[in-house]
Amino acid sequence: MWIKNLPPDYINMPSHCYHDVFLWQSDKVFVMDNHKSALWCWLQACNPQKSYNFMHIDRHYDMQDYFLDEDLLPVKENSHLSFEDYSELKRKDGKFQVFRWDNYIIAGRELHKRWFHTNICISHKQGSWHPGWGHKPLSIREEEPINMSWCIQQYIYKPEKDFDGFDGNDYKLPWIVNLDLDVFFTGYSKIQLFSDEYIRYIAELLQKSMKRIAVLTIAISPECLGGNDLQEQWGNGFRVLRIMSEKLECLESFFRSVNDCD
Repeated sequence: MWIKNLPPDYINMPSHCYHDVFLWQSDKVFVMDNHKSALWCWLQACNPQKSYNFMHIDRHYDMQDYFLDEDLLPVKENSHLSFEDYSELKRKDGKFQVFRWDNYIIAGRELHKRWFHTNICISHKQGSWHPGWGHKPLSIREEEPINMSWCIQQYIYKPEKDFDGFDGNDYKLPWIVNLDLDVFFTGYSKIQLFSDEYIRYIAELLQKSMKRIAVLTIAISPECLGGNDLQEQWGNGFRVLRIMSEKLECLESFFRSVNDCD
């Protein structure tokens, strides 16, 4: 279902730090353009009283903390605030929105530390690794993108108690999986780094792991994909999603919903 409808002219609309173009949900899978929406999705899908592991698969770290503790009070007081209220929530200075595409993870940890037990970050090492101020950094095992399939297999699909990175019974916990399609592309050279077949395999592993995944958030981040303009970048994002839909079943209904919007 559409939480925020896909506009007819979406291919001309940027996301950047703050703007949300669309948000779609099927059970515990959410698809969005702007990664800042991911925290709202976790707030809907996860129980504040339960514990989870966290896997972040992204070209960037997304671990800045451009907010004050008091900026998070409206979410602490109402974790189920509407998506529109979440998206438009302003900092106390009134100048900027609280949530951006690079600070939502640290905000999530400040709201619910239980959701970040074993933490795996699979990135291209782009962006700031540690928060700039005020909050302790997450204790994260970092992996190279080439290990993406291995990590999903070993940590989520078939976890073992004594596997390096788990603490105590963390191997039994369900996972928050946070995927950005820009992990499949290089920086500014406009090149798809991984083959279509490998992307298809990642989708297959995620499908096999769905019983152990509490919530899967997928961000397109069009400005971060290969392409000379927004139309090409959106096209690349939807093309990758279509490849994933061959193995990740819920994405078939996403494209049926997209067709209904046309």
